[in-house]
Amino acid sequence: MTAVGRQRPRILLILYAVLLVTSTIARHLISQPILPEGMRAVSLPEVNKNRATADRIKLAFADTDPGSASMPVVLVHGSPGSSHIFGELTAMLSGQFRVIVPDLPGFGASTHDLPDYSFRAHARYIVELLDALHISKAQFVGFSMGGGAVLSIADIAPERVASIVMLSAIGVQEPHSP
Repeated sequence: MTAVGRQRPRILLILYAVLLVTSTIARHLISQPILPEGMRAVSLPEVNKNRATADRIKLAFADTDPGSASMPVVLVHGSPGSSHIFGELTAMLSGQFRVIVPDLPGFGASTHDLPDYSFRAHARYIVELLDALHISKAQFVGFSMGGGAVLSIADIAPERVASIVMLSAIGVQEPHSP
């Protein structure tokens, strides 16, 4: 093996380390995402290990008919993703339904730095969003990872669920204690 051949793994390792450090620094220096046009945000208690903390997070969401008293359809995206994946579906449904599409915490224009990314934490955030919007019951569509969050809503607040539609969804993965 030539000297250059022996140097190559070392150079790649140094390059990897530099990129890793750079991306970590950039993640911490970049401010929260800007709220896209047509979206609003609410401040909610941060969830950690199934409990609300004193800290707050920002949950961004779109609401096609905020003044409506009709039961909404809540579209819950997966990972990676954000509310934008439901753009066409939101447009199709909004003529007939009030559609609420959150950016789950950790994604899109919502707070990214979280202590808990579990389905149950995301479910609690969605229930808190419904509370903030004074919505007692909703129809839920869970896509991909969003399916786990929707099933967790049905577990922790069954009275809030009128119906569930699962689209290429996964179910609850993590164990929980009462």
